[in-house]
Amino acid sequence: MRVAVLGYFSWVADLFGVPQLQSDELATLRGKQDVSATVDADLLAAADPDAKAIDVSRSELIEQALRYEHRRLALQNYTTHTVPALNVDDYAATMYQANRDVNL
Repeated sequence: MRVAVLGYFSWVADLFGVPQLQSDELATLRGKQDVSATVDADLLAAADPDAKAIDVSRSELIEQALRYEHRRLALQNYTTHTVPALNVDDYAATMYQANRDVNL
């Protein structure tokens, strides 16, 4: 049996002789994978102070940017495709009229 033990509690695994996961195994367990990308040097130079300003590493800043872009695209897709398909305005008009019909 191998366990993932973080920080202060790693001594417990050592005490009982339980092998711990290596850092790359732990990253995979957390759902992270190493990737390689070619990025313009000027962009990286501009990103370094941004990362430092919010106290994250360059790779964490890039991960945040990817996550934010994914969310932006998902929201854009939702607002342009899903919301119109729901016909919320028609439903609201129907409910309004139903309430008016029963004097609410």
